[in-house]
Amino acid sequence: MTKKLEKMTAHAKQLGFASIEEAKEELQNYVAKDDAAPQVWVGTYGKYNNGALVGKWLDLNQFTDYDEFVKMCKVLHIDEDDPEFMLNDFMNFPKKFYSESMISREDFDELKEFLSLTEHEQEVVGEYWEEIYEEVDMQDVLDHFAYEGNPYDYFDMLADEMFDQYTVPDILRNCFDWEKWRSQCEWDYDTTTNYVFYHK
Repeated sequence: MTKKLEKMTAHAKQLGFASIEEAKEELQNYVAKDDAAPQVWVGTYGKYNNGALVGKWLDLNQFTDYDEFVKMCKVLHIDEDDPEFMLNDFMNFPKKFYSESMISREDFDELKEFLSLTEHEQEVVGEYWEEIYEEVDMQDVLDHFAYEGNPYDYFDMLADEMFDQYTVPDILRNCFDWEKWRSQCEWDYDTTTNYVFYHK
């Protein structure tokens, strides 16, 4: 057995595996197989600085917690004594959770919470974070969700409801300044491309 192989075997045992083969077999359960899955490409700075772009896409849906994620990153780079992980790229989750120099435990836990939302909720929260402010708690975003669609359509609907409530005649409706009304509403609501939110 070569010295390198001895080191890799020792690393595998430190991670709780009987052999390198067993460790690599377990790793396959976490390698991304679906392009739509939230995932990160995990390499190391050591390999990158030596001109080797070596790593794999890992599916974040497959991990129970942060420790499991780190463990599989170590298995992926079991040939290094103390790998410094480098997340070269990411897919299908908000940018706020991504860091090239490794996702923190706190961000990983919050990301798992985000991934537990329904697909629609993820779209709502993700667009809010991208277009308005990313430091808002995801539940706060959902609690202040008001409408899905063109914001101007929502503002026009509000005006129509008021016209109906006060039985405003058509002749007065035709004189209504819709542009000014929409502009005023934009001060009272948070809007993105596809959603409207009540101000906090």
